[in-house]
Amino acid sequence: MRYLKLVILCCLILFLNSCGYKNLNSERLNNYKIEQLDINGDQKQVYKLKNNIEIYSDQNSTLTYNIKINLITLKENKIKNTAGKTTRYSKILKANMVVTNTNNQNEYKKEFNSINDYDVGATHSDTLNNEKNANENNLNFISNEIIKYLKLLNIQ
Repeated sequence: MRYLKLVILCCLILFLNSCGYKNLNSERLNNYKIEQLDINGDQKQVYKLKNNIEIYSDQNSTLTYNIKINLITLKENKIKNTAGKTTRYSKILKANMVVTNTNNQNEYKKEFNSINDYDVGATHSDTLNNEKNANENNLNFISNEIIKYLKLLNIQ
């Protein structure tokens, strides 16, 4: 039984090394510089998103990008009770991104979407806290997806 596990492990390592697999969380994939970052949308969201993205920028890199992002936030009624009052909302965050490689002027377009539902609380402040948490979750998800996308562009 141990022999079989050892053979499977060796085969797995061999296949992963030969297929071109690269770990996306590797620090050497962060070798890009964001020369210009323009984000349009709600100012709080713009500030947080800009900080999250610029953390991964390497100022010593020769690979530079200009990035333009348009943030669109939507709030929709999700569930209504029999009295017609909304009991759950959906918070949607869309980010349309255009990345321009300043070295060869290649342009890449990508759209990111995140949807989070939140319940109406017993008090108005509970509802506002739930909405704030949904916004933060959407923003963190979009930030992580943008960073992954920039790393994937770096591999190509």
